[in-house]
Parts: sequence; structure tokens; C-alpha cells
Amino acid sequence: MSGKLPEAGMDALEAVSELVSTAAERLESHSETIAAAFSSMNKQTEELAYRLSSALAPLQEFSNRLASTLQVNQEAVARWAQQGAELARNIQRFLRELPEHMRAACKELADEGWYIDGDFGAGACGDLARAIRAGNREWANEQLVEDYTLRLPAIKAALFERYPHRAKILRAAFAAHERGEYELSAPVFLAQADGICLEVTRHSMFIKNNGKPEVAKYTESLNPEEFHDAVLTPLRGVHAIGLSQKERPKDFSGLNRHQVLHGETVNYDTKLNSCKAISLLSYLEWVLHFDRKEAIDAREALRKFEC
Repeated sequence: MSGKLPEAGMDALEAVSELVSTAAERLESHSETIAAAFSSMNKQTEELAYRLSSALAPLQEFSNRLASTLQVNQEAVARWAQQGAELARNIQRFLRELPEHMRAACKELADEGWYIDGDFGAGACGDLARAIRAGNREWANEQLVEDYTLRLPAIKAALFERYPHRAKILRAAFAAHERGEYELSAPVFLAQADGICLEVTRHSMFIKNNGKPEVAKYTESLNPEEFHDAVLTPLRGVHAIGLSQKERPKDFSGLNRHQVLHGETVNYDTKLNSCKAISLLSYLEWVLHFDRKEAIDAREALRKFEC
């Protein structure tokens, strides 16, 4: 086989060579245009990069501010958590001390002839007891008279419903009270309170054994939860309303059952004394029918704060 290309092959090579040469000449003639185009692209790229950088600058600033704000909020959250823990500790302490505070307040108010029912909160009882202790007896009496006057319709309804067999007598006594005939209302309220206590507990509030009212035995048989135990305090001791002739000081001027029902005094006919007698009725209607389950449920709900 010969090493020379055929004549047709030579012609093809010469044609290709001519095409390459022509393309090179054309490319060279447009080199400046191509270079200018790339230069323009570079400028556009640089401008785009600059614009992107400018557009992203506020975002970066926002990011920096957000990081700073988050840091501040973390510190605030830490402070709030600390304050919340302190609040929880205070609530726990309050719950532990509440029965004792209520016991002391109920005793102090009973010593003044007032018997507090379930419509009074621990805070109100404490405020009234502190006022009396501080010598602001007149202010405390005014507050209590106003409260029982406002609640009179509800107190009457509760007593009539609870003791329907006593409703006729109680209605007459309340009517006398509302007419301002306290000389008639107070003795009836006191007599009915004595009868209600004896009816429900089989023990008297005013007959004493070993220096305590008989009804104290009833309270000892209840096995009450803490709050109920605290509000039973007035039934466990001798207070102004139940003092005997020997127990009353010479200058005694409070409401006393024995003095009123035995005619030993004729100056008991005041709205204050009638309201005190109403408070005893309302207290007995509440405390002698205390909802133990409701009290326990409320106590358990409060104890969630101790977690």
C-alpha cells in the first residue's frame, strides 16, 4: 500500500486548512469586540456584587441587633424565673401559715362578738383582727356591720333553707332587725343560735365543762382538715358572748347571751349587737355543715404551688 494520500484526500485537507485560516482571520478581526463584551460583563458582575452587598447590609445589621436582643431577653427570662421561684416559695409559706393565721383571727374576732363565716377570706379576717388589735375597734365594727347588712338577703335565704322548721321565728326576728327593733331581734337570734348548735351537735355552746363549752367535744370528734380545724376555733373556747357572770369583768360592755336572755341588761338594743348575733347564726349555718370534700379539693389545688 502506498504512503501517499489519494488525490481526493489532499483536496479535503486543503479545504479544511482554508476554512481554519478564514475562521482565524474572522476571530482576529472581532477580538476587540469580544474583549469589550467580557470587560462589560466583569463590570456588571462587580456592580451586581456591590448591590448585593448593599442590600445585605441592613439584614446583617438586623441580625446583629437580633442577637443582642436575644441576649438581653435571656437575661430577662433568667430574672423572671428567679422572681417566679421566689413567688412560689412565698405561696408555699403562706399555705403553711394560713391555718394558724385563720385560727388567730377567728379567735380575736370571736372575743369581740363577731363570728366569721365562709364569705370572708383569710386576708379580710386578718385585716379586721389587726385593726382591733391596733385599737381601731370602731372601724372594724363599721366594716362588719356594713358587710352583714349587705349580705342579709343571702344569709336569710341560707338559714331558711337549712332550718325550715325555724323559718317562721327567724323571719320575725329579721323583720324586727330591718325595722330597727333590735331589742326584739337580738334575743331571738341568740336563742335560735343556741338551739341550732344543740340540734346539730347535741352539745351546747354556752354550758361549760372544765372551762370549755360542751360543743368543743363535738369539734374534737370531727377529725377536720387544717382549714376547717382553724375555723372551728370559736367553738372551742369561751368568748365574750358566752362569759358567765363570774367570768365577765365589771366594766364589760359587749354582747353577752346570758345578760340579754336573762334580762340582766337593757342597753343591748343596737344595730351592732343585732349584727353580731346574726354573724353567729351565719357562722353556725356554715361551719356546722362544712363541705369537707370541697375544702380538701381546694387545699389540694393550692398545694400544686408547692411543686
